[in-house]
Amino acid sequence: MANVSNRIIKAPKLYFLDTGLCAYLSKIPNAQMLEKYNLSGAFFETYVVSEIVKNLSSFNLDPKDYLFYYRDSDQKEIDLLFVKDRS
Repeated sequence: MANVSNRIIKAPKLYFLDTGLCAYLSKIPNAQMLEKYNLSGAFFETYVVSEIVKNLSSFNLDPKDYLFYYRDSDQKEIDLLFVKDRS
C-alpha cells in the first residue's frame, strides 16, 4: 500500500454543485440539448456528487471527512472515493 500512496497526486477536484445554474450559464436551454451536449457525463457526475454531499450533510457529517478524489502520477483517476473509516 505504501507504493500506491507514493504515487498519489494531491490535487483537489472541484464540483459546481448546482447543475441547473451550470446548465443556464452554459446556455443549455432544455433537457434534450443537455442529452446531446458533449459534457453531459460531467453534468451527471456533478449531480451524483451533489446528492451524496447533501445526504452526508443531512446527517451532520462533513463531506470533506468522507469524500476524496484519487489520481496517480500515471493520470489514472477515481472521481469519488467514499472512505468510511480511516483508522
